[in-house]
Amino acid sequence: MINKTNSKLLLSVGIASIVVALVLIILKAFTEFKTGSVSVLAGLMDSVADLLSSVINLIGISIGLKPADKNHNYGHAKAEGLSSFIQATFILGSAMLIIFSAVGRLLHPYPIEHTQVAIMVMIITILVTGILSLFQHYAIKRTNSLSLAADTSHYISDLLLNSSIILSLLLVQLGYFSMDAILAIIIGLWMIYLSGKIMRGAFTILMDETLSESEVIKIEQAISLTPGVNGFHDLMTRSDGKTHYIHVHIEVDENLTFRASHDIATNVVVNLNRLFDKPIKAFIHTDPSLTEEVSYYKSLEVY
Repeated sequence: MINKTNSKLLLSVGIASIVVALVLIILKAFTEFKTGSVSVLAGLMDSVADLLSSVINLIGISIGLKPADKNHNYGHAKAEGLSSFIQATFILGSAMLIIFSAVGRLLHPYPIEHTQVAIMVMIITILVTGILSLFQHYAIKRTNSLSLAADTSHYISDLLLNSSIILSLLLVQLGYFSMDAILAIIIGLWMIYLSGKIMRGAFTILMDETLSESEVIKIEQAISLTPGVNGFHDLMTRSDGKTHYIHVHIEVDENLTFRASHDIATNVVVNLNRLFDKPIKAFIHTDPSLTEEVSYYKSLEVY
């Protein structure tokens, strides 16, 4: 569970993202109107996607911060995974629109006016976006928020996007008019890649994908090295983005008392908590040590 201070931090970053997106939309809309640049239009569409994503992100964070209740025993953290998926969908749609517009401009190029104004505006957007990205990065380190990470990756890509728009405008000034459309297409393709990356992270959470192979190996080693554990089986792992969930059956001496078995399970939980920076919830079931015959057949099962 995220503490009250971090909850306020997440909400503050969410609101800041919306305000910044609105400011950038106004600046880029003015610039596109003055220049007619399709690469600036791509930047404008990207900022519109940013705004929609940030609103959805704030809603997802607000829901995800709710504690577990009678109907949601594991909490609401998966709401952030859903909001990340919706963000990715918006980014993908914007990318397709940008590419469509850029292809039309590539086939019918024409000079762009007021490029100096456009360059100044893009420099301002880079500064504003950079400050927001630093704020978001700080919040991610404090909270491990999935939807905020998705939002941040988009704004960081905006830094590259806005820088490349400046480059294209400089090239247009030199007479390379087609570079405006070519860059817009590149931006669109980059946004498609970005949306796929965000969707992958969202699906990992929403589909209860197991933790990474390296993390599972660390978990197996921590369990095996706990004194009193003779073996384990039925290990299952997942994450909701903020918390890792670990379910496992450990095998202990069948002659131990219930209290002694419980103490071993507690030590397993302590060792597992040492593995990760983020919170974990471990569910440990103790079984009497399996006979060699049962252990053999258990080893043939696929978990």
